[in-house]
Amino acid sequence: MEYLLGPDLNTFLKKQSVLSEDITKRLLYILKTMEKSGFKQIDAPLRHIIITKNGFKLVDHVYSFSREQKRPLELFKDLRERNFLDSFLEQVQAIDPDTYAEWTKTPIPLDENDNTLV
Repeated sequence: MEYLLGPDLNTFLKKQSVLSEDITKRLLYILKTMEKSGFKQIDAPLRHIIITKNGFKLVDHVYSFSREQKRPLELFKDLRERNFLDSFLEQVQAIDPDTYAEWTKTPIPLDENDNTLV
């Protein structure tokens, strides 16, 4: 097991007032790499992304090969809690319009009460 020195992304973002495009690009890279690697659950909760001196590391993706999920719904929920979901999606739309279109072709469920974001 590797020891990772650095905060998780959720803790880091609590101290930020804006979501940088660099973070959005790194998150997109993680999600695209998961998809290309054959993961069925394409998601990355903020608490499972560790910021190290060498970049982001994703940990604890135990259900990623057994659960089918094509959109990062937990990531969306976490970013919404940090008030970064809108800026994240705007940046994704500018960086990767195809991924943005795929993620938003149906409403994004944001909570158990089925409140959605289009």
